[in-house]
Amino acid sequence: MIKTTLKSIVLLVILFSVFIAYKVLRNNQQLEPVQMSDLQQSYEDAVAWLLNHERDILEQDNAMLWSMIQRSAAISGDERLIGLFSRFKARHVSSNAVWRGLFESHVWVPVKFEQLQHFPDYNQYFIYALYCDSDFAGQAIIQQQNNVGFCGALHMLRPACVTHQLMGIRIRVANKCGETAWLDQVSQELLEKVETQLVWDFRVVDVYLQRVLMLLESGQADRIKPIWVRNIIDAQQDDGGWGNIYPIFRIGSKVIGLKNLTPHLGQQQSTYHATAQGIFLNTLLLHHEKHDPAKGWMP
Repeated sequence: MIKTTLKSIVLLVILFSVFIAYKVLRNNQQLEPVQMSDLQQSYEDAVAWLLNHERDILEQDNAMLWSMIQRSAAISGDERLIGLFSRFKARHVSSNAVWRGLFESHVWVPVKFEQLQHFPDYNQYFIYALYCDSDFAGQAIIQQQNNVGFCGALHMLRPACVTHQLMGIRIRVANKCGETAWLDQVSQELLEKVETQLVWDFRVVDVYLQRVLMLLESGQADRIKPIWVRNIIDAQQDDGGWGNIYPIFRIGSKVIGLKNLTPHLGQQQSTYHATAQGIFLNTLLLHHEKHDPAKGWMP
């Protein structure tokens, strides 16, 4: 009985290892670049998803996602996105909103660190990067995120930590918050980690899009393998959005897959969080000549 159980466990481990190896190899296979027509269709489908869900997404005030919509609108000149962002801003961005500096250049909003205690660590860093407040600079959580090793040696198990840290650095670049040489060095080290994550983590979910997006936004398009873009296009849902479950098996209308790093059984549903990033990614691919990475993450 014990021998049979051990053999079954060993077999499962072997099968799982083969599955992972196959997925990793497939995630890095050579492929021709995705056609511009495919990117344009993906973009149109994603914008249609936004407009179809406008009432719901206007209730969401995730500033970084709306910054992506704003930047997509500015780069593409798409009147649909311009109008959508304007409606969001009128509803959520007051003159003293802590996130105002993310949407408007050369503004300063008086923010006390105590106001941010309930914010996730990366959002606290984003706010510091926006206003480069010397009072914030001395806070432990800010100093920790200045360290390129903040996400730890096991950063693969903290999927969005590195990309969030890189976003903060990109905002600092835009606001000249720090020495240029230091910002460049930290950016390059973080970008290497992002690329490594893309090589090994084959799950095409929210953070996969975010990794490719951050390589693009940082001016590192040459690091991006065409297969990664193709995987993102293929993962787009029929309704035009992207979801956050990596499907392994389908059972009727439900999927068995991975959500974050855990097994999950449920319906694959498109989310604003993933779709906003898909739109910005497609915008940068379609209009790369209009994007100046040297300026950092600017409105």
